[in-house]
Amino acid sequence: NAPDKWAFPNNRIPAGGYHLVWMSGLDRVSLAPQALRTSAATIPFETILIKPGADWRYLLRSRNRQSTIGWTAVGFDDSAFAVGPAGFGYGDEDDATELPFGTTAVLIRREFTLKEPLMSESLVLQVDYDDGFAAYLNGTRVAAVNAPAGEPNLDSVAREGREAGFAERFDLSAHAGLLRQGKNVLAVAGLNTHRESSDMSLRIALGVLPSVCHANFRLKKEGGRLYLVAPDGSITDQVEYEQQMADQSLGRPSTAPALWGYFLTPSPGSANVGPQQPKPVKSLVSFFPEPGAIKQGDEVRIKDKSSAAVDIRFTNDGSDPDGSSRLYREPIEIVDTSLFRAAAFIGDERASPVVPGTYLVGRRP
Repeated sequence: NAPDKWAFPNNRIPAGGYHLVWMSGLDRVSLAPQALRTSAATIPFETILIKPGADWRYLLRSRNRQSTIGWTAVGFDDSAFAVGPAGFGYGDEDDATELPFGTTAVLIRREFTLKEPLMSESLVLQVDYDDGFAAYLNGTRVAAVNAPAGEPNLDSVAREGREAGFAERFDLSAHAGLLRQGKNVLAVAGLNTHRESSDMSLRIALGVLPSVCHANFRLKKEGGRLYLVAPDGSITDQVEYEQQMADQSLGRPSTAPALWGYFLTPSPGSANVGPQQPKPVKSLVSFFPEPGAIKQGDEVRIKDKSSAAVDIRFTNDGSDPDGSSRLYREPIEIVDTSLFRAAAFIGDERASPVVPGTYLVGRRP
């Protein structure tokens, strides 16, 4: 049978870096949800195309009104526009370019140059605004909030209010194809609700964030072979994998790149660490007698059925066991109600799911 094929999207991976691909069958490139959140721990741009505070060309309403037809296009003549740094606004005393009180619309344009295609398609627009905006990339509308339909002009106003102070991020991945090598233009209309408004604000940044890739096929649970193919069609690497086990990964350590093996502690997005196992470890841990009501003084045994030599470690306080937990060696006498948790370990690494077992002393149904 012909193998499934999936092409990596454009993405820059630094030397010694890692790129996570989900074999989900979804065939898409998407941003991690946390990437679009803005907070004190906002994920920084991987590549900055327009930095916060950059200089923009901007136009306001004036007596000598210039035609703004096509002002979002790359080839529009903006020589009559003024120049100033972002943000734009009035009323909050925090704007780099102060606009006249009562401004309802400001049209801003920023040129940026791409010397080579972006190595990621996760394009993101970051905007802090009061009250609305409409953004255009190379003449195409890509994001808008509280803006009227059609291309805004100096007579446009925001449809609803919104207070600035918290930037929002907009996923423009679907519009990454609008970018081209050479000159590009981001044009944004900042809008206010009315002339009597006490404030107005517009702050813009454009950049690229790390993306999450989903292949168009799933790995076969029973095992199979995975190939890495060069653009010329030659096979550059391959691996045959066995039946997959939850929470165990097949990989190679950086110290011995030819040695494939199984890691009991998966580390997606970072280096493979820890000892390797030649085969996936299958382990089933169980309690005897079955958890439930029990007499004081009765004994509980923990059994395992494993494909490799393992140790059984357990706790009796309801917490999950780790490599330092008590080692099971002999039956455990029950003196009071106990909440056991047990799992198989090889060294300090867990090799099985954690199995719970609660015994109630002196209680019978």
